Amino acid sequence: MNARETGSAWVFVYGTLMGGERNHEWLAPYVCRGSPAAVRGRIYILSEGYPMLDPFPAGWVVGELYLVAPAGEALRRLDALEGFEGRGNPDNEYERVRLWTWTGKRGRWEPAVPAWVYIAPRRRRERLAEEARQWPSGVRWAESEGGRGQL
Repeated sequence: MNARETGSAWVFVYGTLMGGERNHEWLAPYVCRGSPAAVRGRIYILSEGYPMLDPFPAGWVVGELYLVAPAGEALRRLDALEGFEGRGNPDNEYERVRLWTWTGKRGRWEPAVPAWVYIAPRRRRERLAEEARQWPSGVRWAESEGGRGQL
């Protein structure tokens, strides 16, 4: 194994992988530490009921930032859950990219670290605004809240 396989990586999550949500168990065994965080972009709620991030519109996506290890194992497990088969693969449900994260309190975000984030693939981003419901900027999505989110 190389250093990337055994080292750590930052991962930002904003949907069902957050603490208390149904898929957090996929992430939990690898978490070294975590904190509230945000990235720039918008969340859209798909007809299937789960969120997808578009990193290009202005706005804040509130979620959680986790340091995970071993990085290779954690990312392979998350890739399987998120339907990520490799960069640019036309069969990807999500793309995995690195985005700058921000930590602090809403309205006072400060730059933190770049982190891996699962976002809408380009082919889907073009149609999200027409096919999905936009989530309010700066409101944490929460399936456990009936998709209403928390301020």
